[in-house]
Amino acid sequence: MPDISGLSLLSLLKQFYFNRIPVIVISSLGKDQAGASAMDLGAYAFLEKPFDFDELLKKVAEMVSYPATGS
Repeated sequence: MPDISGLSLLSLLKQFYFNRIPVIVISSLGKDQAGASAMDLGAYAFLEKPFDFDELLKKVAEMVSYPATGS
């Protein structure tokens, strides 16, 4: 994204919408760099590029069946 990093966007989403918007972060930076930060910021899941499309579908299915928390 040209104007904001994905982790900054995730932080803003969580600040304003709490956990009402579940987020799956997909990044080429890897689990060691971005994955831990994304999960610390409240991402539902982290997938590393290149990612397995079936794994993405599995995470989306889990995410939509998981009750939202937060205010």
